[in-house]
Amino acid sequence: MLVAEIHGKYVLEARTFEDYLTSAVFGHLRYIKPGSFWDALFDIAVSQPIELTVITANERIRKETGCSLGSFGALNALFWPEHKEGIPDLILHFYGNQPRSVVILIEAKLYAAKSSTGEHDQLAKYLRILNSLQDLRPPLPSDALALAVYLTATDSRSEIIESLNQYGDCDQARQRLFHLQWQDVIRAIDMTMPASELDAQILGDVRRFLHKRNLEYFSGMESASAIPFVLEIDGEFLKDELLFDVDSIPTDLDIIDERWMHAN
Repeated sequence: MLVAEIHGKYVLEARTFEDYLTSAVFGHLRYIKPGSFWDALFDIAVSQPIELTVITANERIRKETGCSLGSFGALNALFWPEHKEGIPDLILHFYGNQPRSVVILIEAKLYAAKSSTGEHDQLAKYLRILNSLQDLRPPLPSDALALAVYLTATDSRSEIIESLNQYGDCDQARQRLFHLQWQDVIRAIDMTMPASELDAQILGDVRRFLHKRNLEYFSGMESASAIPFVLEIDGEFLKDELLFDVDSIPTDLDIIDERWMHAN
């Protein structure tokens, strides 16, 4: 379906369905082995301020494991794994070559907000999942470094702060919950040197797909020679002209709900 959308073949209803977006993008990205793309992506994922300073997910990973994601031997992507606290959209498990693996839980939204707030706050529940990875289905190593990422199309800091307050806001929680936007996936792709022709094709397809969805940061306007250059004096001929007066209002109008409407 990702390739179909790139070529303009899509089901309109699916374009607002965030589960489809998640599976289309990460269903392809799961074939990108640990390396520069994943390092670039999680170098963009940021925490809420900790002592007035934000950290990235990769900074936390390097501090706790002594290495970057690119040094792991394998990646496994688990879509909608089950847990007593809920069903997150995706878990990325980086393992192999290192004594301690890394688990990154991703909850993805498009234009919707969190599905639950208050005592059932969705992100607070997913932070609790990080404390009991062995209870996931399928289970994951309980000693893994576990982080959560909230992936949205817009700035969601207010939602994250609300979740931290519900969970119990502290530095430890802030060092486990990070934010990304869908547009950051394109940023990470643009910073990546593909390791193979297959990687280049996968990353290129994902980039084109997100571009088609307008999930790309605004990068400025291109110059167009056809746009006329307007000088300040070009409007002088209108300066003393009366463009609109009371006498020019049509008489056959009624006011309905404070709006002008033509009478029947």
